[in-house]
Amino acid sequence: MKKTLIALAAVAATSASFAQSTVTLSGVVDVGIEKRFSGDATRMTANRNGTSNWTLSGAEDLGGGLKAVFQVSTSFNTDTGTVSSVDGLGNNGMFVGLTGGFGTLRAGRPVNTLYGNAMFANGTKGVSVHDSNSVVSGNA
Repeated sequence: MKKTLIALAAVAATSASFAQSTVTLSGVVDVGIEKRFSGDATRMTANRNGTSNWTLSGAEDLGGGLKAVFQVSTSFNTDTGTVSSVDGLGNNGMFVGLTGGFGTLRAGRPVNTLYGNAMFANGTKGVSVHDSNSVVSGNA
């Protein structure tokens, strides 16, 4: 009987270490077909707003209501496959952090808040008459 209780206690103690984790890959590919003049070749072009991006994010349950979180978001040019800025990997924001009853604590490179809010406010994510760069720069 005593051995059974010890075995059950050991199983119960280790079940907390089998926490759930999630990793998500998401993104947007924004391209167009361009033919400017009758003599020009038709070609694929990238939207110059930097709206093509991929994001890798995730969370790991550490137990006790605490989670480790991360996110890496990178913009890229769809016509060349190159990263859109000199900042390289994570040029659209990158962080690691902890989430719990206290809120969320993050460390890393934040997303440009003004640009992020403009993209959030525009439900088409840049596919409109006025792109987010125009809204941010005041040219809309």
